[in-house]
Amino acid sequence: VALVNKGNALLNLKDLEGARLHFENAANLDPRSALAHRRLGDWHSDFGDPQRACGLYAHACSLDPDDAFSHRCAGTAYLRNGDFARAQEHLLRSLKLIPSQPHIRYNLAVAFVQQGLGQEAVAELARAVAQDPEYARAWYLKAQIEHRMQRASDASRSVEQALQHSSALSANELDEARELARQLL
Repeated sequence: VALVNKGNALLNLKDLEGARLHFENAANLDPRSALAHRRLGDWHSDFGDPQRACGLYAHACSLDPDDAFSHRCAGTAYLRNGDFARAQEHLLRSLKLIPSQPHIRYNLAVAFVQQGLGQEAVAELARAVAQDPEYARAWYLKAQIEHRMQRASDASRSVEQALQHSSALSANELDEARELARQLL
């Protein structure tokens, strides 16, 4: 833990290589430390090899299967790397351990969409916005999927909610949401 803490401190000081070495040393000294493997995964996710990050996160999950945070990190890393089935597996596990995670529900919906599971994605997004009614990106993605599924009235309600909380949308997302709202009139 001390080596991980030193690695964290070095990250704060912008010493990326020093941080990586401390995380690696922690993982090598205690191969059963889920924390050390997860932090090394974080480093690779942010600064190194995203593929390696997936493996490190998965290893952290195997060391501590009840750590929702490790599963969240693994799921998000697999999602970024295009392995949607593995992303789904880890994100579902994280949600089973801690159900109130709207952003993880959003990521799970993206994994579902990428696998052609629109209904499941909409259901997950509905749960996300039930937990955080101001989650504009979730409302917007929900609207997009509903529109593709030809559920115009649902899509219209969802895009309306996204626009009510538009400060969380990027400029591009906001323009696209407005355009979708015009199409649904």
